[in-house]
Amino acid sequence: MAVGIGEAFVGRIIHYYPRINVGIVELTDGEINLGDLIHVQGKQTNLVQPVDSLQIDHHSINHADKGRRVGIKLKDRVRNHDQVGVARWILPGLS
Repeated sequence: MAVGIGEAFVGRIIHYYPRINVGIVELTDGEINLGDLIHVQGKQTNLVQPVDSLQIDHHSINHADKGRRVGIKLKDRVRNHDQVGVARWILPGLS
């Protein structure tokens, strides 16, 4: 296996606040960290950006585990049910 970057599905958008450009992500399948590179993809959405702001209940955090709902400041509009993926390194011998 080659070394590279892959994408891991971590959750989906459950709400978007257009005035403040914040998407609420329900983490159904993984975790997310401040600084991660995310890919939000849907029928009308294709957004790639780093996570610059990550919050739970208006409190800034650095990490959120599976099962949490987090707010992420976004650079463009997203829609409910858009899928959220996180870039992950693929290294030989590790899973």
